[in-house]
Amino acid sequence: MKCLLVIDSEKDEALYSEYESGIIGPQIKSIINFIKYNIGEKPFFLQAGKHKFVFQYTEHIWFILVSDDDDSELLLRKRLHLLNTLFIMILGDVLILKKASSFNSMYQLKKKMSQISATVNSMFDESQSVMVQAYESLEVNDGLRKKCNKQLNEILNSLPNANGALLFVGTKLLEAKYKSKQLNHFDIFLLSIYIQIQLHPRTIEKVQRPNTLDQNEEMMGMEEEMSSSSSNNNINNLEQQSNISMEFSEIEEDVYHTASEDFDEKEPLSFLSSKYLDQFLGINSTILTPNESNNNNNSFGESAQKRSKHQMIMESLKNGLTINCTGNAVALINYCLYWTGKLYPDEYHQSRDVYSHNTESAVKKFQEDFHLPITGNADCTTIKQILLSFKNSAPLKSKRNSSGSFIDISLGDDKSKPPSLSSTVSSNSSSLGGGVKGGVGKGMANSLNLNGLQIGGGGKEQQGEYTCAPSTFQRISLRMGNNQSSVMAFCAEVSKNIFLVILNKDNDKSQLDLPLLENSKKNINENICKIYHNFLILKESMNSVISISHIPGLVHFLLIDRANHRLRAPTISPLFGRDVHSNQANHQEMINFLKKKIWTMYSYTSQQLYRGYNYMIWNDNEFQYSYRLWVADDEDNEHKIEQPLTHNLRQTRHNPKSFYSELLKKNFPNSNKMKCYELLVVYVGILPVSMVAKNDKALNSLLFEKEDE
Repeated sequence: MKCLLVIDSEKDEALYSEYESGIIGPQIKSIINFIKYNIGEKPFFLQAGKHKFVFQYTEHIWFILVSDDDDSELLLRKRLHLLNTLFIMILGDVLILKKASSFNSMYQLKKKMSQISATVNSMFDESQSVMVQAYESLEVNDGLRKKCNKQLNEILNSLPNANGALLFVGTKLLEAKYKSKQLNHFDIFLLSIYIQIQLHPRTIEKVQRPNTLDQNEEMMGMEEEMSSSSSNNNINNLEQQSNISMEFSEIEEDVYHTASEDFDEKEPLSFLSSKYLDQFLGINSTILTPNESNNNNNSFGESAQKRSKHQMIMESLKNGLTINCTGNAVALINYCLYWTGKLYPDEYHQSRDVYSHNTESAVKKFQEDFHLPITGNADCTTIKQILLSFKNSAPLKSKRNSSGSFIDISLGDDKSKPPSLSSTVSSNSSSLGGGVKGGVGKGMANSLNLNGLQIGGGGKEQQGEYTCAPSTFQRISLRMGNNQSSVMAFCAEVSKNIFLVILNKDNDKSQLDLPLLENSKKNINENICKIYHNFLILKESMNSVISISHIPGLVHFLLIDRANHRLRAPTISPLFGRDVHSNQANHQEMINFLKKKIWTMYSYTSQQLYRGYNYMIWNDNEFQYSYRLWVADDEDNEHKIEQPLTHNLRQTRHNPKSFYSELLKKNFPNSNKMKCYELLVVYVGILPVSMVAKNDKALNSLLFEKEDE
């Protein structure tokens, strides 16, 4: 299982975590700083038992990928680099804007981050394209490609602010058309993932977390405490997995799998999700004393440290709160006033843990609505009424009734938004990720919808029995030509598994084109999808690049053009003969078996490549593998690599793609027209080495349409 952590090193907090923990931010930072001060630099890879930690640093935002699978460090690093790249592309400066007082969308931000993380991790394990980080083109005839190009050209001509249009079938590019500057090839690959994040996001797999342990108790008797915690919380076979102590909290009814919403500290939110809330309101028939609650882990499922903080919050609430008070109790009340609509988003985010004049005004409104003495001070009676209103509101009920992972994590269908927030969103205003610029309506001046504007009333379009995802319109960062620029991306599902992306200029006028953008779907649907839909879907599922039946022993191959970030590979299919009758389960089992072999092959060859090996043949009994890297010019004439490049993984920690550009600069410093190719081939294990070399040559000739020499 993979777990992504995003740490803000300046605030010592976890911006995003697939574990629920309030202390993991400062704890990770302490480990990193300890290593930095002792060995002179921050760590980029750690292994503790079966757990592997891969680190990537972007200013004060730290990305950490934790894995307990058998993936190599190289694959984990490539996965983390891809996650980081997509975060920058989709979220832009949002993580930096988080520091500004106007930013008030942490809840939406974390849900968007969960979409990116879950989708990338799912696709990385399933898609050859995502594994090698290169896009695939759908292999179709010239006639169909020209017809698609014509339709895209008509769309661009009708849209004055559009720069480019791309048509995808699944994750494979069918055709692309640009007005002037072309999109960088690697960004085409990123768009193929972006479509899935926007329109068909995956959900995060539920993470089973061990119970939090108090550090003092851990020092005095960790084994006894872990045993007690395990039995009390029905967590069986808990393992001590590493010598680096990682504490993960588990709150009985708090089942979200991102970091807590809108709180730098966890205690207020966990208090609202615990039974202490009922105890304070007098709902429980049995009121526990502090000593009794300390000895009753089964009732509260918390560490002694957290219980102590909850009891301090209860004492503060009993004593009441007044102007200029601070602390967790005030944060608790502000949070409840925010969710019940008494505090506006900008007011709440300006002073979350301070009893400000905004809090006083909100309390007065609340007291007036509930016929309480209007003082502006939150006495015990007022606080109980505020908490009772929150307890009966939708946010807490939905949270307590949740089954675990997000059922629908599309941000356009967020039913748990506070009334005051949802009422400010104009249906005709675009709420955009990647920073707040022009094109944001008045109602959105202080809020961001990181999924972008959903077009078509937020509903879904019916096509027979299939329901297309609603279109989105969002600001993202892409490279057009040689420059990184901000564009408005219109992303739409035209027909089942057929997607249209239109890149527009980042200005106010682009929003005026929304009706035309939506109408462009009809153009593609009428002229392409209704005629060729079944053919395109079948082609995408098979995508036979060339006829390879006459190459003996060939199982699978990957041809990667590193200059254009393009992959050519057949679909992974089971190796059953035509006369073998096998069920679907056997087919899927064989496909999974082959995937594991292919992923392992790619990981191994990449590691050997960094050690300077450009050509390899090896055998693992079941299969024979071949790998070759070479350099060619524009006419596909091969050039010898005189100086193989060796790299330590730490030298490519920021960008795994940099290896290929550095290889070209080292061997061909005066030419910018050279291209790197990689060919990875799988054969049956009984094939002799001499036959492997011969088959490689024949396959290369077929792929580049050369005559056999």
